[in-house]
Amino acid sequence: MHPTEETRKKMSETRKGIFAGKKNPNWRGGLSFEPYTVEFNRQLKELIRQRDGYKCQLCGMPEIENIRKLSIHHIDYVKRNCLPDNLTALCGSCNSKVNINRNFWKDYFILKRRKYVEEKV
Repeated sequence: MHPTEETRKKMSETRKGIFAGKKNPNWRGGLSFEPYTVEFNRQLKELIRQRDGYKCQLCGMPEIENIRKLSIHHIDYVKRNCLPDNLTALCGSCNSKVNINRNFWKDYFILKRRKYVEEKV
């Protein structure tokens, strides 16, 4: 059974009030409005996709199956930090997923990158 249109509107209004802006558990003081640096360009993004084998580094979906280019995610969520070790390729779905529980995902990708580097040595 699906909620009525009226119920859906009430639910939406409630969510907006409870989770809007500073009330949202993912609020980071407006950081999402910061612009990306000039270093975060097409060339860098393509380099990261290539390094990551054109596969999502979370679910493993190949870019060719994804239809769209893989997103490039900042592991530490700092847009100014465009060092390759801080960037990873993700499909759109996974890129959305990692914006919840950020501390977990930051630690996850740091550990994953560390293991990758150790395997290369």
